Amino acid sequence: MTKFVWSGGEWLDTTGWVPPRRKTPYIITDGMAHAVHPATGQVLDSKSKFREITKQHGLIEVGNDYQTSQTKPVMDRVERKRDIAKAIEQLEGGHVPPPDAAPLEGVETRMFE
Repeated sequence: MTKFVWSGGEWLDTTGWVPPRRKTPYIITDGMAHAVHPATGQVLDSKSKFREITKQHGLIEVGNDYQTSQTKPVMDRVERKRDIAKAIEQLEGGHVPPPDAAPLEGVETRMFE
């Protein structure tokens, strides 16, 4: 299969191109930007600690991994209608859902929408 790359205003044929051998090894550190763990609300800067807490809570970390199968929620029409009615009743009764995360002081955070 022929492969082209747009560079410098023209298409270049890169078929068969192999990157040069690295002179240094890849180094993957344990550090990361501060992140709030969704299960505990803790602010973490260690990948291994983040994964440990995730595993302790029976959760899985999902990133760019390809999911081979997707399971749809098993809820029939009657259960779904009952669940929606219950949620509406709670909101009309004054229930306020908790915020996503507690405000963090001294930690740089970004909101994505």
